[in-house]
Amino acid sequence: MSRTKRNHLDGSLYIMDDEKQGRDKKPYNKPPKWFKQKQRRKERTQAKQDLHQGYQPEVVHHGDQWDWN
Repeated sequence: MSRTKRNHLDGSLYIMDDEKQGRDKKPYNKPPKWFKQKQRRKERTQAKQDLHQGYQPEVVHHGDQWDWN
């Protein structure tokens, strides 16, 4: 893995020293992978159900982060 660490203030990356100072973690307000997979599954199911019933599928307006927060 790369020895880069994210600067959460401006989004840039910088190189870490050889000492391990901690892991680069995902920001707390971003949704985890399991939530995104669950949302995709719900959207696909709803679209298939709409097509089966003869309706036009709805357009998804908001992203995962909007639903997570």
